Amino acid sequence: MRARDPTPRLSPPPGDPATPSRTAFAEGYGLTSPAIEWFIGQYLSHPDQRRDPRFAPLLSPDLASLPPTVLVGAGLDPLRDDARLFLERLRAEGVTVVPFEELTLPHGFWKYAPLADTAADAATRMCETFRDLLDSTVDGPAP
Repeated sequence: MRARDPTPRLSPPPGDPATPSRTAFAEGYGLTSPAIEWFIGQYLSHPDQRRDPRFAPLLSPDLASLPPTVLVGAGLDPLRDDARLFLERLRAEGVTVVPFEELTLPHGFWKYAPLADTAADAATRMCETFRDLLDSTVDGPAP
């Protein structure tokens, strides 16, 4: 009898260029789908490594031991669907997760904070969300 492969089978797998967000936001929103493929090509030495949890933690057989997490996403991000899938998986495994998605902003929106009020406001909310999570996990005041 063959041992069961503990790696979750996701369809499409993380980083797949066929996800709706990779298609919808492939060009024109900063991070492009071709750039993502280039980055992946620099990071991985073989295409089979796309199924390795070290490439995509979403593929890990066990995420339950992860700490409380603020998961930041952007609505105009080619990786939006990967972030949403990761959110579902974290929740399913009982991880305390605070989702943060800015629907009208692109990948890496915080770097535009000095240039655009919407990005600055989002970056502030993102930092406040992270601070609130940290504060909620501390037993007492900081030294």
